[in-house]
Amino acid sequence: MRARLFLALAGVVAAFRAGPAFAFTIDTPLSDGCHERMTLAALELAGWPEGSIPPALNEMERRILEDLPFEIPESARNPWAIALLVGVRHNDLKGVAPSDLPGLSAVHGDPKLQSEHCLRSPIDDGDPGDRSAIASCRSLISKELSAALGTSDRIDLEATVLTEVNLAFRGEIEIPVRRFGFHAGRALHALQDSYSHTFRAPADERIRHVLNFVDSTRSSDYSESKDGHAHVTALDVCDDSDGPAGWRTRAAVAASIDLLRALADGAGGRSGRIERLQGVLDRRLSLEEGCTATNRWCDAAELALMPDCACQEARPLTSRGRHGLALLALLFAGALVLGRRRLGVALCLLLLASPALASEVRTSSRTIDQLGLYVGGSASLDRGAFALAGGVRVPVFQDLTLGLDAEINPWFSLDAARLAPGALNIYFTGIYHWFSLGRVELRTTAHIGTSVLLFDLVGAEAGSTGLYFGLNLLGVAIRVSDHFQLVLEPADLSFPIPHLWGVPFYYRQYRLTFGLEWNP
Repeated sequence: MRARLFLALAGVVAAFRAGPAFAFTIDTPLSDGCHERMTLAALELAGWPEGSIPPALNEMERRILEDLPFEIPESARNPWAIALLVGVRHNDLKGVAPSDLPGLSAVHGDPKLQSEHCLRSPIDDGDPGDRSAIASCRSLISKELSAALGTSDRIDLEATVLTEVNLAFRGEIEIPVRRFGFHAGRALHALQDSYSHTFRAPADERIRHVLNFVDSTRSSDYSESKDGHAHVTALDVCDDSDGPAGWRTRAAVAASIDLLRALADGAGGRSGRIERLQGVLDRRLSLEEGCTATNRWCDAAELALMPDCACQEARPLTSRGRHGLALLALLFAGALVLGRRRLGVALCLLLLASPALASEVRTSSRTIDQLGLYVGGSASLDRGAFALAGGVRVPVFQDLTLGLDAEINPWFSLDAARLAPGALNIYFTGIYHWFSLGRVELRTTAHIGTSVLLFDLVGAEAGSTGLYFGLNLLGVAIRVSDHFQLVLEPADLSFPIPHLWGVPFYYRQYRLTFGLEWNP
């Protein structure tokens, strides 16, 4: 069990440190915002088309900004820059949460999406595969830029497009973003990735070889001579220093500046912009002829970065990444331990807690109509949340207790490393007491009531009031004195639905709950 747990945690750490696509990283609690930083650096120098000034945020855009799972500097808190950053992240996420490893694996392992990262697809074989992979990447960038420009000579910077995003607390939702910024961001991501996913000549930056991710990680018959060299993790380091190690990042920023300046210049209308953009791609995606697998792609300097063993030195995590990684490890360990065979966990607790299990099983005996009190705390192991609850308990039958509870339920986002007020939940509670074994009792608990949203979200106002449901199929109450019981509910499902109209909003939580009951 310990070995499996260690390997599982190690897998999570490795996946988050490099990112499933193994490229320049996007901003998450465990990785640096390389794409975002390069894009904003380029925007600062290139500016918006024809020197246009971004408008202020409207109310909807303000809520989107406050719920984004990444940090945006003050200078970029406008609807155009938000769309640009949502776009530059979209190639990596496709509406999937940064912490959803299975979802990200499906996105990054999709053979049809490799061109969005300037990588080889399964059909880009042999030495000709370099040329076809570059053509696919260039076609993707051109398509996105064409969408950004629209159909007229003057770019409509206010036109919007719907796109799926995964917000920190609202979750997966379709939101309108500015069309120009979104599509320009997607094009920039692919162009920037072309510097981390290729071998290039340092002197003139021409591409010598395009790397392979999908075949090297998913195909059992992967062959370097046929499929191309596997992705090189060392090329992903986002180093914008002035030293030799930072030349790829600096070159990617320079390419981004060229692209944005070609868009910003209005000379010649749409056709003039397209001509300039094609010139940028000619320079930045040109292939050096004669570099093949036979000559090790013109003795590519990048091959020296390959480790002699699988113990390649890892990139240092940022301070934010170390804190996020520690939190992820704790949550993942708890989910792994408590999420499997929850019934078995509860029964093991019975064995540990009750020295009197050998005594006879007896039905619960409790005094009717005597008021008791309850306080408890919870932590959610899937969608991050805490809860602090208090209430009253009244036994109405020998095996049934009813109660009234109120709880403060703040939420936290692992993707954004941010806490939000969450909801206020008020609900009736029903507890069915199955039987007791010595001092230990088995019970089922259900809740129904109302949930009030405590902060603004996209499509949901603070103060929105809806329903609340909760269920714990098997809980344990351990009598620790004549008047107090310790309550443990290891598989507590909580379902606040504070917004019922339009697009309903719920925040499902799988909780681990501890409580204390006082009975007279």
